[in-house]
Amino acid sequence: MHKSKQLYNTRIQKGGALLEDMRMLVRSEFADPKARWLEARIKELKEKAEQSAGAEKRRVEKEASQLADILDDVQEFSKRINAIIQKGYTLRIDDGVLINAAPLWELLPSWPDTRKAWKELEDGKYDWAHQAMDHWPDRVREKCKTHKSFAIAHGLE
Repeated sequence: MHKSKQLYNTRIQKGGALLEDMRMLVRSEFADPKARWLEARIKELKEKAEQSAGAEKRRVEKEASQLADILDDVQEFSKRINAIIQKGYTLRIDDGVLINAAPLWELLPSWPDTRKAWKELEDGKYDWAHQAMDHWPDRVREKCKTHKSFAIAHGLE
């Protein structure tokens, strides 16, 4: 599998509201157009390299190579957004910004708290959260049997 260099990512404000359609917006308004632009620019540079020689040819080839690395990352980013969409990721207002962002941790390398929150969700620390129920329903339902507040939070009581 391609190891992303994480040259391309998006920024989500920690304190701002996360939009329900953020995942579609990021893909359709940022990642996909960026990929199309990069593909066109790389094609231009390759054509220019064919017509160049010496230092100019090496410079153009280097730029095309750098853009190809970025294109790989943009495509990987888009694949990850698609995977999140396919899993049915849903924002849950009661969970708060950090827990809602936790399933997106791979897309948010500039916000390391999301990775920590995801690990804590995996470990059962936030089984009261709807994100926990979305990802580990069997474990959370079992916990709801002994934690009435969890059962109430998940509408099971």
